[in-house]
Amino acid sequence: IGFEAFAGCVSLKRVWVAKSGITGGENGKFVLPAGVQIIGPYAFRQCNALQSICIPSSVSVLPSGLFIRCEQLTTVELHSAITEIGQHAFADCSKLSNIQMPESLTTIGAWAFTGCLSLTDANIVFGNKLQMIDDRAFEKCTGIRNVRLPESVISVHRIAFDGCTLDTVYVTSKIEFGSGYQCWGANVNEITLTKGFTGKLPRAKTVNIMSTEVPEGSPHVIDTIPSNVLVINFAGTKEAWD
Repeated sequence: IGFEAFAGCVSLKRVWVAKSGITGGENGKFVLPAGVQIIGPYAFRQCNALQSICIPSSVSVLPSGLFIRCEQLTTVELHSAITEIGQHAFADCSKLSNIQMPESLTTIGAWAFTGCLSLTDANIVFGNKLQMIDDRAFEKCTGIRNVRLPESVISVHRIAFDGCTLDTVYVTSKIEFGSGYQCWGANVNEITLTKGFTGKLPRAKTVNIMSTEVPEGSPHVIDTIPSNVLVINFAGTKEAWD
Protein backbone atom coordinates (compact mmCIF):
# COMPACT_ATOMS: atom_id res chain seq x y z
CA ILE A 1 0.00 0.00 0.00
CA GLY A 2 1.74 3.17 -1.21
CA PHE A 3 2.50 6.57 0.23
CA GLU A 4 -0.71 8.51 1.03
CA ALA A 5 -2.74 5.82 -0.78
CA PHE A 6 -6.04 6.81 0.86
CA ALA A 7 -4.93 10.09 2.47
CA GLY A 8 -7.66 12.69 2.80
CA CYS A 9 -10.51 10.33 1.86
CA VAL A 10 -12.63 11.78 4.62
CA SER A 11 -15.79 9.85 3.71
CA LEU A 12 -14.19 6.52 2.82
CA LYS A 13 -16.24 3.64 4.25
CA ARG A 14 -15.70 0.72 1.90
CA VAL A 15 -12.74 -0.71 -0.02
CA TRP A 16 -12.84 -3.81 -2.22
CA VAL A 17 -9.69 -4.76 -4.16
CA ALA A 18 -10.46 -7.85 -6.25
CA LYS A 19 -8.46 -10.90 -5.17
CA SER A 20 -5.78 -9.04 -3.27
CA GLY A 21 -8.04 -9.22 -0.27
CA ILE A 22 -8.30 -5.66 1.08
CA THR A 23 -11.83 -5.52 2.40
CA GLY A 24 -13.91 -2.84 3.97
CA GLY A 25 -17.44 -3.46 5.12
CA GLU A 26 -20.07 -1.43 6.87
CA ASN A 27 -19.39 1.18 9.53
CA GLY A 28 -15.85 2.00 8.48
CA LYS A 29 -14.29 -1.37 9.37
CA PHE A 30 -11.26 -2.49 7.38
CA VAL A 31 -9.26 -5.73 7.28
CA LEU A 32 -5.93 -5.73 5.45
CA PRO A 33 -4.92 -9.06 3.89
CA ALA A 34 -2.15 -11.29 5.23
CA GLY A 35 -0.08 -10.68 2.10
CA VAL A 36 0.46 -6.98 2.82
CA GLN A 37 4.01 -6.41 4.06
CA ILE A 38 4.58 -2.68 3.63
CA ILE A 39 2.20 0.23 4.24
CA GLY A 40 3.40 3.62 3.04
CA PRO A 41 3.59 6.71 5.25
CA TYR A 42 0.34 8.63 5.70
CA ALA A 43 -1.56 5.91 3.80
CA PHE A 44 -4.77 6.52 5.78
CA ARG A 45 -4.17 10.12 6.81
CA GLN A 46 -7.37 11.92 7.80
CA CYS A 47 -9.72 9.11 6.78
CA ASN A 48 -12.34 10.45 9.12
CA ALA A 49 -14.92 7.72 8.48
CA LEU A 50 -12.47 4.95 9.39
CA GLN A 51 -13.49 3.39 12.70
CA SER A 52 -11.74 0.03 12.92
CA ILE A 53 -8.81 -1.64 11.18
CA CYS A 54 -6.96 -4.96 11.47
CA ILE A 55 -3.24 -4.97 10.63
CA PRO A 56 -2.02 -8.45 9.55
CA SER A 57 0.95 -10.27 11.04
CA SER A 58 2.86 -9.80 7.77
CA VAL A 59 3.38 -6.11 8.67
CA SER A 60 6.23 -5.30 11.06
CA VAL A 61 6.43 -1.49 10.90
CA LEU A 62 3.68 1.12 11.15
CA PRO A 63 5.13 4.09 9.24
CA SER A 64 4.99 7.80 9.92
CA GLY A 65 1.57 9.42 9.97
CA LEU A 66 -0.23 6.20 9.04
CA PHE A 67 -3.52 7.11 10.75
CA ILE A 68 -2.87 10.73 11.67
CA ARG A 69 -6.09 12.68 12.35
CA CYS A 70 -8.43 9.74 11.79
CA GLU A 71 -11.00 11.34 14.04
CA GLN A 72 -13.43 8.40 14.24
CA LEU A 73 -10.86 5.63 14.64
CA THR A 74 -11.60 3.69 17.82
CA THR A 75 -10.18 0.18 17.28
CA VAL A 76 -6.84 -1.04 15.90
CA GLU A 77 -5.88 -4.70 16.00
CA LEU A 78 -2.12 -5.18 15.96
CA HIS A 79 -0.50 -8.60 15.67
CA SER A 80 2.65 -9.77 17.43
CA ALA A 81 4.96 -9.02 14.48
CA ILE A 82 4.87 -5.23 14.96
CA THR A 83 8.28 -3.96 16.11
CA GLU A 84 7.99 -0.23 15.46
CA ILE A 85 5.26 2.40 15.59
CA GLY A 86 6.46 5.40 13.58
CA GLN A 87 6.22 9.08 14.38
CA HIS A 88 2.74 10.61 14.22
CA ALA A 89 1.32 7.14 13.40
CA PHE A 90 -1.82 7.71 15.50
CA ALA A 91 -1.47 11.43 16.21
CA ASP A 92 -4.76 13.17 17.04
CA CYS A 93 -6.84 10.00 16.89
CA SER A 94 -8.84 11.36 19.78
CA LYS A 95 -11.34 8.47 19.93
CA LEU A 96 -8.79 5.64 19.82
CA SER A 97 -9.60 3.49 22.84
CA ASN A 98 -9.20 -0.11 21.75
CA ILE A 99 -5.55 -0.90 20.98
CA GLN A 100 -2.92 -3.05 22.69
CA MET A 101 0.85 -2.70 22.49
CA PRO A 102 2.16 -5.95 20.94
CA GLU A 103 4.77 -7.98 22.83
CA SER A 104 7.14 -7.61 19.88
CA LEU A 105 7.19 -3.80 20.01
CA THR A 106 10.68 -2.26 20.43
CA THR A 107 10.25 1.39 19.39
CA ILE A 108 7.53 4.03 19.77
CA GLY A 109 8.29 7.07 17.60
CA ALA A 110 7.93 10.76 18.32
CA TRP A 111 4.34 12.04 18.52
CA ALA A 112 3.12 8.47 17.81
CA PHE A 113 0.06 8.83 20.07
CA THR A 114 0.01 12.56 20.73
CA GLY A 115 -3.51 13.84 21.33
CA CYS A 116 -5.02 10.36 21.76
CA LEU A 117 -7.33 11.55 24.50
CA SER A 118 -9.21 8.24 24.90
CA LEU A 119 -6.19 6.05 25.67
CA THR A 120 -6.08 4.66 29.21
CA ASP A 121 -3.67 2.62 31.33
CA ALA A 122 -5.07 -0.58 29.83
CA ASN A 123 -3.84 0.45 26.37
CA ILE A 124 -0.19 0.94 27.31
CA VAL A 125 0.83 -2.39 28.82
CA PHE A 126 4.32 -2.71 27.36
CA GLY A 127 6.02 -6.00 26.51
CA ASN A 128 9.52 -7.00 27.54
CA LYS A 129 11.10 -6.05 24.19
CA LEU A 130 10.33 -2.32 24.33
CA GLN A 131 13.56 -0.30 24.19
CA MET A 132 12.72 3.29 23.31
CA ILE A 133 9.89 5.82 23.68
CA ASP A 134 10.60 8.97 21.68
CA ASP A 135 9.75 12.64 22.31
CA ARG A 136 6.07 13.48 22.82
CA ALA A 137 5.04 9.91 22.03
CA PHE A 138 2.14 10.15 24.50
CA GLU A 139 1.81 13.92 24.65
CA LYS A 140 -1.57 15.11 26.00
CA CYS A 141 -2.85 11.55 26.49
CA THR A 142 -4.79 12.75 29.50
CA GLY A 143 -6.54 9.41 30.09
CA ILE A 144 -3.25 7.73 31.01
CA ARG A 145 -2.67 7.84 34.76
CA ASN A 146 -0.23 5.01 35.50
CA VAL A 147 2.84 3.89 33.57
CA ARG A 148 4.96 0.76 34.07
CA LEU A 149 8.16 0.43 32.05
CA PRO A 150 9.73 -3.01 31.55
CA GLU A 151 13.38 -3.84 32.22
CA SER A 152 14.14 -3.82 28.51
CA VAL A 153 13.63 -0.04 28.21
CA ILE A 154 16.87 1.80 27.45
CA SER A 155 15.64 5.30 26.64
CA VAL A 156 12.60 7.44 27.34
CA HIS A 157 13.07 10.81 25.67
CA ARG A 158 12.68 13.89 27.75
CA ILE A 159 9.10 14.93 26.92
CA ALA A 160 7.56 11.58 26.04
CA PHE A 161 4.57 12.16 28.36
CA ASP A 162 4.37 15.95 28.04
CA GLY A 163 1.02 17.31 29.21
CA CYS A 164 0.06 14.16 31.15
CA THR A 165 -0.69 13.94 34.87
CA LEU A 166 0.49 10.56 36.15
CA ASP A 167 -0.43 9.09 39.52
CA THR A 168 2.32 6.46 39.45
CA VAL A 169 5.34 5.61 37.33
CA TYR A 170 7.04 2.26 37.91
CA VAL A 171 10.43 1.79 36.24
CA THR A 172 12.10 -1.64 36.27
CA SER A 173 15.14 -0.62 34.19
CA LYS A 174 17.98 1.75 35.05
CA ILE A 175 17.11 4.93 33.18
CA GLU A 176 19.02 8.17 32.82
CA PHE A 177 17.15 11.35 33.64
CA GLY A 178 18.56 14.43 31.94
CA SER A 179 18.18 18.12 32.59
CA GLY A 180 15.26 20.22 31.41
CA TYR A 181 11.97 18.33 31.19
CA GLN A 182 12.67 15.75 33.86
CA CYS A 183 10.31 12.81 34.20
CA TRP A 184 9.36 13.20 30.55
CA GLY A 185 7.34 16.39 30.79
CA ALA A 186 4.61 14.88 32.96
CA ASN A 187 3.31 15.93 36.34
CA VAL A 188 4.04 12.84 38.46
CA ASN A 189 2.78 12.11 41.95
CA GLU A 190 4.94 9.06 42.66
CA ILE A 191 7.76 7.33 40.81
CA THR A 192 9.37 4.03 41.81
CA LEU A 193 12.84 3.20 40.47
CA THR A 194 13.62 -0.46 41.13
CA LYS A 195 17.11 -0.38 39.58
CA GLY A 196 18.09 3.13 40.61
CA PHE A 197 18.86 5.77 38.01
CA THR A 198 21.58 7.95 36.53
CA GLY A 199 21.67 11.67 35.95
CA LYS A 200 19.30 14.08 37.69
CA LEU A 201 16.67 13.15 40.25
CA PRO A 202 13.31 12.89 38.42
CA ARG A 203 10.56 15.39 39.14
CA ALA A 204 7.85 13.74 41.24
CA LYS A 205 6.26 14.48 44.59
CA THR A 206 7.44 11.11 45.92
CA VAL A 207 10.54 9.31 44.63
CA ASN A 208 11.11 5.69 45.69
CA ILE A 209 14.64 4.43 44.98
CA MET A 210 14.55 0.69 45.60
CA SER A 211 18.19 0.08 44.69
CA THR A 212 20.79 0.20 47.47
CA GLU A 213 23.39 1.54 45.03
CA VAL A 214 24.52 5.12 45.34
CA PRO A 215 22.57 7.14 42.73
CA GLU A 216 24.96 8.32 40.05
CA GLY A 217 24.87 11.96 39.06
CA SER A 218 27.01 14.95 38.29
CA PRO A 219 26.73 17.05 40.31
CA HIS A 220 25.64 14.78 43.17
CA VAL A 221 21.88 14.22 43.18
CA ILE A 222 21.48 15.67 46.66
CA ASP A 223 22.46 19.05 45.22
CA THR A 224 19.95 18.88 42.37
CA ILE A 225 16.68 17.88 44.03
CA PRO A 226 13.79 19.48 42.10
CA SER A 227 11.66 21.87 44.12
CA ASN A 228 8.49 19.79 43.75
CA VAL A 229 9.99 16.65 45.35
CA LEU A 230 8.45 16.25 48.81
CA VAL A 231 9.54 12.71 49.80
CA ILE A 232 12.53 10.54 48.88
CA ASN A 233 12.53 6.90 49.98
CA PHE A 234 15.96 5.31 49.52
CA ALA A 235 16.50 1.57 50.13
CA GLY A 236 20.18 2.04 50.89
CA THR A 237 21.89 3.54 53.92
CA LYS A 238 22.33 7.18 54.80
CA GLU A 239 26.07 6.72 54.45
CA ALA A 240 25.64 5.39 50.92
CA TRP A 241 23.45 8.34 49.98
CA ASP A 242 25.87 10.85 51.47
